[in-house]
Amino acid sequence: MGKEIPTSGAPGQRGGEPSQSYVAADLGAAIRKNPHLHVFSANGYFDLATPFFATEYDLSHMDLDPSLRGNVQRGYYPSGHMIYLNVDALHQLKDDLAAFITKSVGN
Repeated sequence: MGKEIPTSGAPGQRGGEPSQSYVAADLGAAIRKNPHLHVFSANGYFDLATPFFATEYDLSHMDLDPSLRGNVQRGYYPSGHMIYLNVDALHQLKDDLAAFITKSVGN
């Protein structure tokens, strides 16, 4: 289970709304436990569902040793949350994922 973002009020609640898990801590722990684990984060510049800088912040604050930071790769696309709706971005995503898989399997 992931850590929960600290809240006030009833457990699992934030101002009457369900709290959110903080999965970046779990992801960092998983990479430290298995240094062969690689992660690709596809980021749309105009994503309102998972805000761009929130993702950047979380991925940059996973307490990874410098030798493991290369296990997290990012792709940036001129799109929102649904990258596949922009055909040019979709092709770039496909190329980026293919390169990521090739590199990850090769390591």
